[in-house]
Amino acid sequence: MTDDFHRDLSHLTWEEVYDRQVARDEYVSRWLDEISLETGDVVVEVGSGPGHTALRTAQRVGPSGTVYAVERNGDALRYLQRTMGKTDVGNVEPIHADAEALPVRFNRPVVALLTYVLHHADHPTRLLAELSQALPTESRLFVCEYHPNGPGEEGPPINHRLAPDRLHDWLGDTGFEVDRLVGFENESYAFVCRRTAGDSGL
Repeated sequence: MTDDFHRDLSHLTWEEVYDRQVARDEYVSRWLDEISLETGDVVVEVGSGPGHTALRTAQRVGPSGTVYAVERNGDALRYLQRTMGKTDVGNVEPIHADAEALPVRFNRPVVALLTYVLHHADHPTRLLAELSQALPTESRLFVCEYHPNGPGEEGPPINHRLAPDRLHDWLGDTGFEVDRLVGFENESYAFVCRRTAGDSGL
């Protein structure tokens, strides 16, 4: 894999990004199972991009649930809205915002999804701390990244990947307690976490 990676995804169109999201659809169901997502849950997906995961999550939680799709790129959110208009999914609420300055705060526990986002972030610990401040105690977080020990056949170049021990430390420093580590066949791993009662620490 050549290192033509750009954190802001400017090397790709949003259609190409969406196609990549669709290509890993089999993992989305596994992510939602790992975080024990149920009908009626409120979900915040940070860094939704053009929104395939948000739409799939909205189908899982059903009309009684809500998915807040947080994305800093307006074009990506417009792509999501156009796609949503072609479906019967109506419980996704796009939020145009930088995840490092979230404009929302939740007053009851929610489920947060942070999948393949941190290696795109300019300040990943700041993003985690901001998310921590937005989530009440006992909210659940599923954070997924590509493993630096993978062969590099999928995902970002090796030098852009986050080691699990480093991410584990960041989570602990920003107010999350890791319940378990999950490995996947596509060179990625995930932490299933809970928002603890302590401060974010940053």
